[in-house]
Amino acid sequence: MAYAAVLFDLSGHGESSEDDRGEEAFVDDVVAVTSWAAGQPEVDASRLALAGSSLGAVTALEAAGSGRLRLQTLVLRAPPLK
Repeated sequence: MAYAAVLFDLSGHGESSEDDRGEEAFVDDVVAVTSWAAGQPEVDASRLALAGSSLGAVTALEAAGSGRLRLQTLVLRAPPLK
């Protein structure tokens, strides 16, 4: 069994372009990247996991709750939730 990971910059972070929609754009980024990964021929789309840390954890949770992703596992590290 092989594993794959995709690392990317959210809109407005790292080398990505700015998006004025803020956190809404972050969720769209996660959905787009996850959908892209699921479409790769060497990826089993029924076994996708999503992980995030801090702001990434909040974004991962919002993306998972959006109903636009099919995930087997969600891993959240240090989400700053209230």
